[in-house]
Amino acid sequence: MERNTATTRHPKMDVTNGRSMELYRRLGVADDLRKVAIPTDRRTKVTWATNAVGWELATSEYPSVDETRETIRERNDGTLPLEPWMRVSQVILEPALRDLLEARAKHVTVRYGWALDSFEEHAEGVTAHLVSAVGGRRRTVRTRYLAGCDGAGRRTRRQLDIGLDETDLRKLVVKELGLPRTVATLARAFRETRERPADGRFYLVHFTTPDAEILHRFGTVWHLQSPAGWTVISQNDGDTFTLHAPLAMGTDADRIDPREPVVRP
Repeated sequence: MERNTATTRHPKMDVTNGRSMELYRRLGVADDLRKVAIPTDRRTKVTWATNAVGWELATSEYPSVDETRETIRERNDGTLPLEPWMRVSQVILEPALRDLLEARAKHVTVRYGWALDSFEEHAEGVTAHLVSAVGGRRRTVRTRYLAGCDGAGRRTRRQLDIGLDETDLRKLVVKELGLPRTVATLARAFRETRERPADGRFYLVHFTTPDAEILHRFGTVWHLQSPAGWTVISQNDGDTFTLHAPLAMGTDADRIDPREPVVRP
C-alpha cells in the first residue's frame, strides 16, 4: 500500500546498501534490479571542487560492484556482505520493484493512493483503517501483521509511541564551538562574502542538462561538492542531477526561483 497515487517523481535516495541487496537476493530480484542501476563495472567517484566548472580540490573513489564482488569472493570469511551496494535513483527503483511485484508475487497486491489513518492491535492481529488520497474514501482491513514501512515521520511510529532522536544542527554548532566563537565565525564569513551564513536548511533542485562541460569536467562524478556548502549529485551518471544548496538565514524558500541556484554554483 502506498499513499501516493504513483511512484515518486523526485529522487529521494540513490544508494541501496549491502544488507538491503542481500534481502533482494533472498527474494530473487537482486540481479533484476541491478539491470536498471548504474552499471556494475562503474566506479563511484566523489569530488570536491571550487565550483561546477572550476578546479578540482580532492577526489575519492569507491570500487565498482564487480571489484567488490571479487573482494568478497577472495575474503569469504563472513566479514563482508554477500552483495555489494547498488547505485540507483528511487525514481527508477520504485517502478522496477512495482513491476516485479505485479509480475511475480502471488500473494501481494499493489495499491496506490491509500494511506494508513489509524490501527488497533488485537489478539487475532491488526485492524487497519485506510483513507484514499482521492475523494477521501475509507476502508477497513483486518490482517495478522502490520509492517510499518512509512518512514520516521509517519503515523505508524507515532501511534506506537516509538521515540525519534533528532539533531538541531544550529544548536550542535553552538555547543561544539561555543557561542562567542560561533558569532565571530559568522561575522567573519559575512564580511568576506557579504552573504548571510547558512542556517542548516538545504534547498533541493532536480534538473536535467546536456551540458558536456558539467558532465565531463571532472570525469564521471557521483557527488560534486564545494567549499561553499552545495553538493550536486548525479542520479544516473548521465544527464540527471540533484542540487543540494544551503539556505542563508532568513531566506524564504517559497520565493526562490529553482533555476537561480543551479546557475549560481
